[in-house]
Amino acid sequence: SLVCPCHPWYLKKIPDVEKLVQLSSILLNPSTEIPHELVDALFCIHEVAIEANTDLLEMTILSEKVEHEEDANLLEIALAIWMANPEALRRIHYRQFTTRVRSFEYFSGEDNVAENFELNTERIRQIECSLAVYFEKKNRGYGCRIHYYPQDPEHWFLVSHGELFRRESTWEEGKPGTVAFRPEKYDLVVYNSLTEELRINAASESLREHYRKQFGFYLFGRENQFPGKS
Repeated sequence: SLVCPCHPWYLKKIPDVEKLVQLSSILLNPSTEIPHELVDALFCIHEVAIEANTDLLEMTILSEKVEHEEDANLLEIALAIWMANPEALRRIHYRQFTTRVRSFEYFSGEDNVAENFELNTERIRQIECSLAVYFEKKNRGYGCRIHYYPQDPEHWFLVSHGELFRRESTWEEGKPGTVAFRPEKYDLVVYNSLTEELRINAASESLREHYRKQFGFYLFGRENQFPGKS
């Protein structure tokens, strides 16, 4: 569980402005002594507790039956959700990314493409397994996760995967050092059943092409279900 400064008692005793200052200082200068899981939790809670997510946070409180104070602010609500069900708050965090994406490449589908559309949990797992092998071959690390968001008439697939290994110089306790890590990357694939188009946000042409084929194959039965660029 989380400890100070994210403990519920702490949040109730310290004024809002001071809470944010304390939390921001930890996020901007995380000590190596702070557990990785705690840093992740702090970032997630901090980024989700914004006015734009008010409706989502309130709906999650109800759907997850999370106990909270009636006069709780957004930071306290986000914390309450995390303490009850971290994955529920992560879903809101993932969803934030989909609203930031602006650049897509569009692929038009063949006539009556919607008739062949088939989506279920097993299909999504199959795409994940196939993409995991692709990312490993491209030195991005094995594995990926797909977060599905239905947005009638669209179907949004947020793909989380690794990037190329990276090394960065560090400065800790007055000494230079090096940290090695594999960054996380998000791509977005969207299928519109009304326009029968597939649009993709990804860094490279080869990756967009791979997504086009993989989603065409696993969701429609044909790699070339979306052959043309719009």
